[in-house]
Amino acid sequence: MGQVAATTHILPAAAKRFPEMRQLHAYWLARTPQDALLPGRQHIDPVEMPRALLPFLALIDLEKGARRRYRVRLAGTAFRNWAPLEFTGRSLDELAGGEGEHEFSAMLDSVVTGPAVRYLSSASVLPSCGHVRLHRLGMPLARNGYDPDMILGIMLPARTGEESTVCGADAAQ
Repeated sequence: MGQVAATTHILPAAAKRFPEMRQLHAYWLARTPQDALLPGRQHIDPVEMPRALLPFLALIDLEKGARRRYRVRLAGTAFRNWAPLEFTGRSLDELAGGEGEHEFSAMLDSVVTGPAVRYLSSASVLPSCGHVRLHRLGMPLARNGYDPDMILGIMLPARTGEESTVCGADAAQ
């Protein structure tokens, strides 16, 4: 890996305290072909992932056009436990709500333009959890190995004051 690839693949320090993020990052790294900068969707197989991660995962498509947009291709079962709406198939514009969403959109932009692994923590309110901090990790995927067209992400909401406890983890299993 050259210098660009090495910095692209680094797990942000703040994400290292979450074992789920460390596991997903290790899985993503292991799927990166030797002759490419990034793995693509074709390299990701949920059957090979740690089962405990699946409820918290999302695959987000990058829609290129006049302006960059993101559409949720797949959202884990925990997402439905946190908010009573369907995430799959919806664009970020449709799901936007709250002050943290602008930060989330900017994070996704930096994942694909870097391309790089990015972490974001922001305050939010979820119907089933109350006030939480959303801890999000996004990793670029590129069908051709170089130009991101999708993001593999994980979202872990922790109740305010209980940063080590993922809200709804029991219900997501």
